[in-house]
Amino acid sequence: MDQLIEALRHRAGLLQCPRPDQFEFAYRFEEFLAGCHLANRNVWTGDDANFLHRARALLREQGDYARKVVQWAAGVFAHVNPDQSAVKDLVAALTPATPTTESLPDLMLAAEIAKDARMAGWQDDDVPYTGKTLTDLRERLDTVSRATDAFPVKARAAAASARGWLGELPAGVGLGKDGLPDLEWCSLPAGEFKLGETKRRVKVPAFQISRYPVTVAQYEAFLKDPEGYHDRQWWEDGRDAPGMLQWWKHNHEQGPENYDPVFQTPNHPRVGVCWYEAVAFCRWLSARKGLDPDDPKAIRLPREAEWEWAARWNKKSGQADKGDYPWGGSVNDPDVKEKLSRHCNWSGTGLGHTSAVGLFPKGKADCGALDLSGNVWEWCGDWYDQGRHTRVVRGGSWVGGISEDLSVSCRSDDGPDYRHLLNGFRCVVVGGVAAAG
Repeated sequence: MDQLIEALRHRAGLLQCPRPDQFEFAYRFEEFLAGCHLANRNVWTGDDANFLHRARALLREQGDYARKVVQWAAGVFAHVNPDQSAVKDLVAALTPATPTTESLPDLMLAAEIAKDARMAGWQDDDVPYTGKTLTDLRERLDTVSRATDAFPVKARAAAASARGWLGELPAGVGLGKDGLPDLEWCSLPAGEFKLGETKRRVKVPAFQISRYPVTVAQYEAFLKDPEGYHDRQWWEDGRDAPGMLQWWKHNHEQGPENYDPVFQTPNHPRVGVCWYEAVAFCRWLSARKGLDPDDPKAIRLPREAEWEWAARWNKKSGQADKGDYPWGGSVNDPDVKEKLSRHCNWSGTGLGHTSAVGLFPKGKADCGALDLSGNVWEWCGDWYDQGRHTRVVRGGSWVGGISEDLSVSCRSDDGPDYRHLLNGFRCVVVGGVAAAG
């Protein structure tokens, strides 16, 4: 018996010992058993209304503990004994008409249950799962994520991330009806200005930049296309991409780097891709949109000057004089850290990972682009310096610890084969939005 207890405690992790000679199930296993019991009672009786009544009563009486129990029960209906009606009714009951701080835990539980059902293979056309229930849930999550003054940033971030798993992503974030990345474009005029830290005077053409960094959902289309990521044609060496084909030969079977599941949330920026992988995506998307990938006017990574022009451009003056951040302001402002936490995802925001693109509407640049500061460092097309075999990255990230990293003039660099959970990218096109789709 002693050996069995030791195995259950230390090897299986099923038992814990709060006091000598007293044993109890480990917390999660206890929740699992309780959830199975709650669901199985419904399976035996076939009474969805009774299940819903018991679930709501449990949530009222036991709060946070009950949430995991109810989630486990819903998981039984999603994976083991499919019961779409029970799941739909539970999601509908947990989704508030008007989200408040008090109703937020129920809303997030509804989102987790709906996500689990989708992961089990339920699709939007599975009746009665869809319709008003899922639409209402999506709308409430959107309401929370956009309410910058009503909810704390961590609550907004959690709601936005949960929304990312529920399909029908907003324009510019997911895929279009053609199954291709649905990039939204922000137009900028031609101009001339002094480039950031270098102070070189540069000219930029009129161009369009994507409103958001490329998301996980959008890059996934490239990965899943039979003539996408694993097709050699997007990886041929060119004057601007030496070594690209050699890199692809050694690395394409593995695919991009994947990290903790939060970094795989569909509406988060795609990280874990090196410069070569970002360039290949642009070439592929150009071709899919009917453009010549080798044409300088096709979809591509922004030049460093284009990226900074988009971030600094002032709509009123028509010049690159907006300030040190896309929304204005200075790195020397006494309240700069407080402002950063309201305008972008950086270390001071405290999220500890990427966030859904567009989560910080107050951080919008005058051209309409979001997330230019924070969230992810963004690959640019340029070499960092002559004689230095690295590529420019701009914008700072969710780990950025100092305000200067997030300024529009800050430059950094990484090797073109470097993958990291801090780096993503966005696209530009010079040929016009009509040509780019």
